[in-house]
Amino acid sequence: MGIWKRAMVVGTCATNDVAALKKALTYDKRTLEGFHPLVCGGICGLPNWAAENIMAVGNLAERGYDADSVAETLEDIAKTVPSLRVKVHVGKDGEVSDCEATVTLADGKATVGPAEVATLPEIDKSQMKSSLLRELMMG
Repeated sequence: MGIWKRAMVVGTCATNDVAALKKALTYDKRTLEGFHPLVCGGICGLPNWAAENIMAVGNLAERGYDADSVAETLEDIAKTVPSLRVKVHVGKDGEVSDCEATVTLADGKATVGPAEVATLPEIDKSQMKSSLLRELMMG
């Protein structure tokens, strides 16, 4: 089993596709249907980043995910959210701020390239508190 990786998602989505993106970032906690590296959840995980202007920082959803799994997931999401244009900066093992790769999604195609940023921001403490409260209240 791998180590957690931090990620930063930056980009845009058309207004009429935001609802579909929100659905694509949600999974069934009982069956794990729809679970993938970019879903929201957990205390240090990504928040639900469905918005017109996207900027989110958090850990990928589970250990062992990497830039290739992010690219595969983005291409799947783009099938129902065609306007999605994002860069996902993926950190190195161990939740460190060092970036190891950047995944770019444009026109439904995801490519994995070298890191375009050197470091990723820390996960905001208020985001972690909000996530903890959400997990406690909604399970």
